[in-house]
Amino acid sequence: MASSTRTFDQTPPRRPTIDDVGGGLKSNRTPAPDPVRDATAEDYNQLGQQAAASGTMIPLARVFVTISGGVPTVTSVMAPGSAVLTSSFTVTDTGPGDTTVSWASTLLPTRAAGPVVSQIDDVEIDRLRAYNVTVAVPVANSPGVRVKSKLGATGTDCNFVVEIY
Repeated sequence: MASSTRTFDQTPPRRPTIDDVGGGLKSNRTPAPDPVRDATAEDYNQLGQQAAASGTMIPLARVFVTISGGVPTVTSVMAPGSAVLTSSFTVTDTGPGDTTVSWASTLLPTRAAGPVVSQIDDVEIDRLRAYNVTVAVPVANSPGVRVKSKLGATGTDCNFVVEIY
């Protein structure tokens, strides 16, 4: 039986599997439903499989960071987990064009891939990259993402959104 709690809100949080959306093995009763007017087991199983597959590739969070006067701030967050808030993230400014976003290891499911970063302002930047790190804040061994932006060889701050996978 499927839980009424989203997998992203469970302890520990995790991505959904087919077992979380009905198992993909529903069968029709006799007589079979009219496939034109009624939902069938095949319809339900297909929707469950699509939901589980989509859960494997959606971001665990999209974190929007604005930098004003050299001070980075998380201004918005989008996530499938209801406990993921702007206050869930610690932002550390390591210098111009070098920002780390970290969170408690219990907040998000385990990362499955590297992050994706995009600039969200009109500051001149010719290199922007993000990569997974482990940091000491908010506690030792916290997961995080380090974002670096440069113009030429010079670290240059810019506003960005980082997608955590």
